[in-house]
Amino acid sequence: MVLVAQRFAGSSTLQKCVTSGHRVLAGEPDKDAVRRIQASLGNIGHPCGAIDGGFGNATGTAVSYIGASIACRGC
Repeated sequence: MVLVAQRFAGSSTLQKCVTSGHRVLAGEPDKDAVRRIQASLGNIGHPCGAIDGGFGNATGTAVSYIGASIACRGC
């Protein structure tokens, strides 16, 4: 599977998330990948503070909320 969404395409880090199970977590050195995730979270109504490429508490909270929402769709 290849990422085709414009906001994610071209990021080798995000591509690895799709193809090999890589996870973007706190301390991720690829600041561009984190910025793309942060911007996307804000676009879908889950702002995580500044789009600064740092995976901090606000980004982690927004990602966790999305994960819980997806997992609970069948609840």
